[in-house]
Amino acid sequence: MNNRQDKILQFIIENYIKDAEPVGSKFLISNFDLEIGEATARNEMRSLEEQGFLSHPHTSSGRIPTETGYKYYINNLMKPKKISTRDSEDIIKILAEKDEENRLKLLGKILAEKTGLAVIVNIKKDFIYYTGLSNLFSQPEFRDYNLTINVSGIFDRCEHRICDLNNKMKTKEIQCFLGKENPLDATCSLFGLKISDHKIITVLSPLRTDYKKVFSYFNYLKELF
Repeated sequence: MNNRQDKILQFIIENYIKDAEPVGSKFLISNFDLEIGEATARNEMRSLEEQGFLSHPHTSSGRIPTETGYKYYINNLMKPKKISTRDSEDIIKILAEKDEENRLKLLGKILAEKTGLAVIVNIKKDFIYYTGLSNLFSQPEFRDYNLTINVSGIFDRCEHRICDLNNKMKTKEIQCFLGKENPLDATCSLFGLKISDHKIITVLSPLRTDYKKVFSYFNYLKELF
């Protein structure tokens, strides 16, 4: 992929993350200084689609990212920011809690609050805590009733699949499982930090999510643990 295609893909992904609307060539040219015409923009977007980074919804002239596109974005284009001083202070206060179970629960709650997503915490073997479900289901993707029903089932079966996740994850490493890689559900993304065996903090999100924001919090947590 060339530098211009990198820029176009980043622009499309970050705008789709923000607005949940497919991005067309007119919008791209009007809002992003590429110094190219609309025909060239269409050709570049078509090329990105042929390479598997974008898809073309039937009801729209715009494009949206694919799993492959998001993976490329995370590995090559995304630049996480540092969290705010206030957020870091809030997290440090929680980590001062002496009771480990309560500490991990509070950490899950604040992570759900800060990311606006759902959080699943594996506190110890056969003990799972989750919070922020209303955050997850308020996302535009869940206007689709069938998707809502499917994803809600994650929380009924996560106890049976968390062992698979524990085995897939490496201790003290931030990992992201997109779509088909996600052992809990193939329609979502899962971010996780394995603190130690059977102690895992995860964030569950739609494929369309603010990856920079979520990674910024996990980067901070990794430093603390």
